[in-house]
Amino acid sequence: MDRLVAAAVSILPTNLNALSQLTQENASLDLMAVLNWKAKRQLSENPNAGAESLTKAGEELLQAGFLADSLDFFQKASNNDMLRQILKLAVEQGDFFLYTKARSALKVEPELDDLKSLADNASQSGLFLHKSKAEALIEELSLKTAK
Repeated sequence: MDRLVAAAVSILPTNLNALSQLTQENASLDLMAVLNWKAKRQLSENPNAGAESLTKAGEELLQAGFLADSLDFFQKASNNDMLRQILKLAVEQGDFFLYTKARSALKVEPELDDLKSLADNASQSGLFLHKSKAEALIEELSLKTAK
C-alpha cells in the first residue's frame, strides 16, 4: 500500500501543471486535483468545458494510470480515437469492466479475438473474475453465431 501511495504522489507534480490549465478561467488546481472526485466532476459537468479541455484532462488521467476516469472525459469529449486506445489497453490489461465500458462508449460490438486476448491477459494477471466474465461473453457470442 505504501508503494502505491508513493507512486501516486510521485506522478502528481508532473501532471499538476497541465491540469492547472484545463479550465477556461485558468484557475489553478491544487495538488490533489488529480485524485479529487469533486474537481473531476466539476470539470466534466462544466458546460463551458470544450472537447479540448476534456481531452486534455483525459490524457493527464490516462498518463497517471486512471483509465476509467480518463474514459469518462474522452466520452464526454466524443474523442473516439482515445476511447479506442482505452479499449486496447483494457484488452492488454485484462480488464473486462473497462473493456465493456469503452465498447459501450464507442457503440461497438465485442470482438471474439479481443475477448480471448482479454481473458488470457486477465488470467495471467490474476484477474479471475474478469477472465470468467470474458469467457461467459465469448460463450454467449459463440452461441449466437452458431444459430
